[in-house]
Amino acid sequence: MSDFVDPDELPFTTEELFDAARRFLPEDAAHALAEHLTECGPGVISARAERRAGWRAAGIPGANTMFLYPWVYPDELLPALASLSADAERRALTLMEGHWAGLRRATVATAQHAAAERAGIIPSREEILRQVRAAAEASGGSSLLGGGLAVQMPPLPPPTPEMEAAADARVAEDRRHWENEVARFRGASGA
Repeated sequence: MSDFVDPDELPFTTEELFDAARRFLPEDAAHALAEHLTECGPGVISARAERRAGWRAAGIPGANTMFLYPWVYPDELLPALASLSADAERRALTLMEGHWAGLRRATVATAQHAAAERAGIIPSREEILRQVRAAAEASGGSSLLGGGLAVQMPPLPPPTPEMEAAADARVAEDRRHWENEVARFRGASGA
């Protein structure tokens, strides 16, 4: 059994979390952060197991390895953890690689969605809401708005080379920021 707070999504020990947090927080706040994350670990692990079981039952591909992304912590934490040791850096970088892949996908998807709106392939969110409100008003009630709404959209246009390049540039900028933060924490620690 690992001493990691969450072997899948926060693979660090309480001590590593504390040591890293001390690099950007006062000692008492660093201790509180490390203890809080450690206390949350078992609940996160249990919730992920339940969620993955549901995903498996639903036949969702990759259900056994999908992340929940439940952890919320200061932006400085992962770069500070990476500055502790080569092993901690490897673990933090693994998490960041997942972040960068998601950032790239999201950036491309946002551009595709905007292009589809501009081309009139899909309505804007405002137009969808206008249509729903008009339908609710025409039916004499607002029941359409009370229980949630699902809208099926046509497929988005394929990403263009420009969209891909913009996403790559955004990831590269985020990666440079990460590297600068790791270097800053290394310098502050005298490592």
